[in-house]
Amino acid sequence: MSRYPLVIRNNVALFYRGFMTLWLGAVAIATFVALRDGTPEPGRWWPVIMLIFWAVGISGLIWSFNQETSVLRIRSNRSIHIERGKAFRRQELWTDRGRFWIEETEDSDGDPYFKLWMDAPGGQLAVREGHQRDKLESLKQEMESLLHRSSLN
Repeated sequence: MSRYPLVIRNNVALFYRGFMTLWLGAVAIATFVALRDGTPEPGRWWPVIMLIFWAVGISGLIWSFNQETSVLRIRSNRSIHIERGKAFRRQELWTDRGRFWIEETEDSDGDPYFKLWMDAPGGQLAVREGHQRDKLESLKQEMESLLHRSSLN
């Protein structure tokens, strides 16, 4: 049995942001070396190729900064504290109840990928996600039992 508070973090968006930052760093280094030493063999196509890499990197970085992270804290007496938001924009919300469900999707390799969702203030919130449905099911049951137990008190 879990004790209060139960803290659940969804920081998948931080991986996306880190990856896109590294991507742009590598593109910046390649651009710097090409400007310093001259372009490699396909010289006339090099600027077009680098512009494509820059466009993909910048659009990917913008996309990653628009992905939401969240921290959900279940406290005693049916108190759920939610911190959610995109990069540089955080909201703190409170609620006394939540509806949880698991959605099955596929990742980029076609493998099963699961998301634990919550009806939260401000819209649906991805509480946790991953490849192991059984872990998400047990987390969902734990959250529901904590909220149900606190409503009985």
